[in-house]
Amino acid sequence: MLGRLLKNLASEAAARAAVDKVKPVVDPGLPAVLNVGGNSKAIPIPQHYAGWQHLLLDIDPKGGA
Repeated sequence: MLGRLLKNLASEAAARAAVDKVKPVVDPGLPAVLNVGGNSKAIPIPQHYAGWQHLLLDIDPKGGA
């Protein structure tokens, strides 16, 4: 049980370190839309956001968020 706990803590620490390295590029002069759980920027968002910054937040690392 202790081994499993230590393994989980190590993997959580690695995930936090990976997230800390990702710094989104945000232009404060443009409006932005936050797409939570959108999986990928390849999936289109509504057209009325054309010209807006598309910020993607997803917990699945396969999406590249």
